[in-house]
This record gives sequence, structure tokens and C-alpha cells, in this order.
Amino acid sequence: MINALTIDVEDYYQVSAFEGEIDYSDWDRFESRVSGNTERLLGLLAEHNMRATFFVLGCIAQKQPALLRMIRKEGHEIGCHGLRHVRINTQSPEEFRKDVREAKASIESALGEPVKGYRAASFSLRDDTLWALEVLVEEGFEFDSSIFPVLHDRYGIPGAPRFPFVIKTPSGPIAELPLTTRRLFGHNFPIAGGGYFRLLPYGFIRNSMRAVNDQEGTPCIFYFHPWEIDTGQPRQKTTLLSRIRHYHNIDKMEDRLHRLLTDLRFTSVSEAFRSYRLRTFQITRKEGKTLFEPTEENLRFLGSRPQFSTKKLSVVIPVYNEAENLAPLCTELRQALAHLPFDSEWIFVDDGSTDDSVERLKRLSVEFPAIKVVKLRGNFGQTQAMQAGFTIANGDAVASMDGDLQNDPADIPVMLQRLEEGYDLVCGWRKERKDAWLSRRFPSLVANRLIRVALKSTIHDRGCSLKAYRSELVKAFRLYSDMHRFLQEVSVISGARVSELVVNHRARRYGKTKYGISRTFKVLADLCALKMIIRFRSKPLLGFSLIAFPFAVLSTLIFGWSAWIRLTSDMQEFPAVDVSVGILFFASFVFLMMLGFIGELAINAPNRTTSRSDHLVFEERKQ
Repeated sequence: MINALTIDVEDYYQVSAFEGEIDYSDWDRFESRVSGNTERLLGLLAEHNMRATFFVLGCIAQKQPALLRMIRKEGHEIGCHGLRHVRINTQSPEEFRKDVREAKASIESALGEPVKGYRAASFSLRDDTLWALEVLVEEGFEFDSSIFPVLHDRYGIPGAPRFPFVIKTPSGPIAELPLTTRRLFGHNFPIAGGGYFRLLPYGFIRNSMRAVNDQEGTPCIFYFHPWEIDTGQPRQKTTLLSRIRHYHNIDKMEDRLHRLLTDLRFTSVSEAFRSYRLRTFQITRKEGKTLFEPTEENLRFLGSRPQFSTKKLSVVIPVYNEAENLAPLCTELRQALAHLPFDSEWIFVDDGSTDDSVERLKRLSVEFPAIKVVKLRGNFGQTQAMQAGFTIANGDAVASMDGDLQNDPADIPVMLQRLEEGYDLVCGWRKERKDAWLSRRFPSLVANRLIRVALKSTIHDRGCSLKAYRSELVKAFRLYSDMHRFLQEVSVISGARVSELVVNHRARRYGKTKYGISRTFKVLADLCALKMIIRFRSKPLLGFSLIAFPFAVLSTLIFGWSAWIRLTSDMQEFPAVDVSVGILFFASFVFLMMLGFIGELAINAPNRTTSRSDHLVFEERKQ
């Protein structure tokens, strides 16, 4: 997973820790070191081929516009950090508006392009300053990264959502990207960078960020400052607490950054979150407390516009007795895909439905010309239905989803955008499932855990049919049994890049579910088969030899024992039972070895598989 790297561009004497000792009127007396430190960071990022978002003070843009142009030339994103690093809680709404307006204008003048992102000085967007969000919307900002959901003496909103979300203000929505925390002992623990990165053990920070990526399915937002790599900055006389916050382990910071950029992947804020749909929250006050109340809306991250190289999309939808769901599903598909700059085809594969699903699809194809109908000979299962759809798909990008309205078609454009980032397969993760616990969620939880451990996989949700693929990948699939649950491993075998994306999940409205606890045992059987395939796919003779070897040993021992008994006793013949068992074991050994030889011949033979599904009866296409 790619995380967001942010750098707050300010000089060593402009920080809030020194505001009691250094006044703004005294800034000109200090040597400016921000340019040299920032150039060192640009070199560090170039060395690791990483991009970042630089939140720059307006006063630096006014005095050193060439520095901003240098940052932008290196491919980094630039946001606003205010005019002179003044905390919002020390300003009135009018003063804050004047501050951000001048800062934004200064940065845009230096760059010649609009600035979309903002970060408050010292994360001073607090319970008592949330009014600032409305000002930011009115001043043209699309995202903010000022909320730190921790308890701190200077900043923090402990009750705020921990992950990126959208805030509805009277003036419009704005995406909020809170600094990353890890949930420990019932509290939010800061792991996002800066002083925490210097104070805490490196391994703890790295492992915590990986845990957020793997267990919670979201990129981390990491921050630091150019002055944190500057061991030569003049030391200021200040309080003990401020000295610890500002100077502790500053000599180790650059080495730690090297390690972090080696161990984890980073990019700018807009790039990291452009493929994410963010939950929308409404801020309210109740009994003196600030509440973030979720709404039903989900908006794509506002910081960037998606660009697509796709020329045609194929959506494959297996159907089994989903007649009532088909019309609303087609309506949702049209709404979700209407804004995409390319055509799409919707391949509905009927898996032997006993209701009137096929007839309804025929009628719907008049209103929705993108519909194609494929009918299988009988009920072969979801995997074969998906394989049939993949076989006839004509798009250079392919998506799959269930036909029961539980998957949200609005997630498809977001997944396609993830394909544009270089991935070959994007798997949906139903992080907040709307299914029954005992019959659906519990079996799925058990199966997913077993698969993750057995296959050492990072994918959380095997049962989610909502996926996006490059066409080259699906054309290489030859799926059987319930192997659609193991598409990640099948894809990795082919050298594909796989990603995972949190998607929306909805309760079933019509019809009955086709899944239950019994499916868990089928999945376990397929898991064992896939484990063998992965391990011995290029050397089947070795795999069968390992199984055959014990039979060879047993047959040898039995024949040897029988011969020994005959030679050391008065028996005139070999023991009949022992000889029969020995022959059986030896025959098993020969049989397994022959299977291994056949496997070796098969993997080295030309691919003679057909390009059409054996189960296909007909397909109807709208011309």
C-alpha cells in the first residue's frame, strides 16, 4: 500500500515551540536555513523515487518563490501552511480568512497554479476552531490535513474519525485527512511522524504503520519538517519540554528517514487518496461535546481528477435467481459509469436460474443497450459463471461483481483508477459487511483467516466479487471449482501486481443468499489444492514423488520383512497378506510417479485450451 508523505516547510525559528521566545518581528535577525534543508530532502526523495506533499508557509513563498518552483519541478504537490505559522486558536475568523487568503495567493503567484490543500500551524484545528473549515471551503481549498485525533496540550480532537473523511460545512464539503494514529489500549496513539518519529523506537513506528495498512486497509499520513534534519541549526534557549520536542534525536532523523523510505512506499496526498471513497460526516454539538455524525453519502476524494487510459470496460455479473435485483442494478450501473470517458458492456451470466432472470434481462436490454446475456447449461457455480464472462469480455479493463445489489457499482470507477496506478488486479474489501453474523460473516472470517495464514497473503476479503482486472490477466485465467476466491494467488503466479480497496457493502434487499457455513469446507478443500499447485506447479514430478516416496519405503520394508521371515523360518512360501499389501503399496508408488511424469509432460506441452467456455449455450448481443 502507498502512504501519503507530507512535509511542513517552515524554518527552525518559526515553530510554535519557540513562539514565547521568538516574535515574528525578530525573524529577520535569524539565518534562514529552510532552502538548504528542503533541497536536501528533495535529493533524499529523488534517491528513493518518492513523491510528497509540501505544505509551505506563505511568507516563504513571498521571499523564496524559486524554492517552490524547484519543489514543483521535482513532481511534488504543494499545499498551504498558512502565512506566518500562526495557530488558528489565536485568531478570529476574520484574521484567519485574511491569513489563508494572503498565503494562498502568495503560493499560487509563485507557482502559477491553484493550491488545493491546507494544513494548520501546529495542527491547531481543534474543537474550538472547527469554524475554520467553512472558511477554507469558501477560499477554494478542497482538502485539509489539520486534525490530529489525539489528546495533546496544544492540539488534537480525540473523538474525530481516525481515517480520511469528508466534512459537510454550510459552504460545501471538504476532505479531511487526519494524521495517522494506532489504536492501543482503547486510545489513539500518535505514530504519524515529526517529534513522535524521533522520540519513539523506529521499529514501533514502522510496524504500526504496516499494521494500519494491513489490518485497517488505509494509507498512513506521515509528516515531518525540513529543520528536523538540520543538526547545525542555532540552539535556542527555551523550556526543557520545548528543547525535547525540538532537538531530541535530531542527529538520527535523516538516517531514520532513509530507512522509512526503504521499508515503506510513499507518494503525495492527492495521489495516495485519489482512488478512495471517503465517508461523509456532519459536525454537531451536543452537551458541550463535538460529535462527528456519519451520513449515508460517500464521496470520492476531492483532491484530484481521475484520468483513464481505458478504452472499453467489461462488467461481468454472475446471476442465479436474481430477477428482482436486475432492474435496479442496471440503473445503478448506468449512473455509476455514465461519467466515464469510454464505453462499457455488461455481461450477465445466468448460472441456470429457475426464475425469470433471463427473460427480464432480455427486456432490460432494450432500455440498456450495454447488456449482453450469457446462459449456462445448468447451475455450475459462480466460478464457472465468471470464467464464461471473462472468456467473451472485449474490454481492455474488466470488472466483476455480484448481481444481488450488495456490491455498489459506484466503486467501479474508483477501482479502475487504481488500475491506472499500475496494478493488474484490484480486490474489493467489504470492511463493514451488512450480512448475517452466523451464516455469512463468521464463516467468511474463519475462511479468510485460514487463507491468509496458509498462503501468507495480505488480502482481507476473499469472498468479495467486486474486483477490477486488466484484460490480459483475465484472458489467462482458467478457473474451476471455487477458485474465484483465490484470484490473487492465481494472478501472482502470473507475475501480476495486486492491490486491495475498501468498498461499500449493502444489505440484501431482494431474494435469498446462496451462501452458508457449508461453503467453508469447500473453500478449505480448494485451499489445500491451491497450496499444492503453488508449491509444485513448475515441478509436478517432485510433488508426486514426495507423496509416492512413503509407499516405496513401505513396499520395500514389507518385501524385505517377508523375505527375512521365509529365510529364517520353515515357511515354504511368502506370507500372502504381506505380499499383497506390499504389491498394493508398490503399485501406488508406480501410479503416483506416472502421474508426476504426466504432469511434467503437461506443463511442457503447448497450450491447447480453447478460448470458449464448454458450458456456453448462447449469448445475446445488442448491435
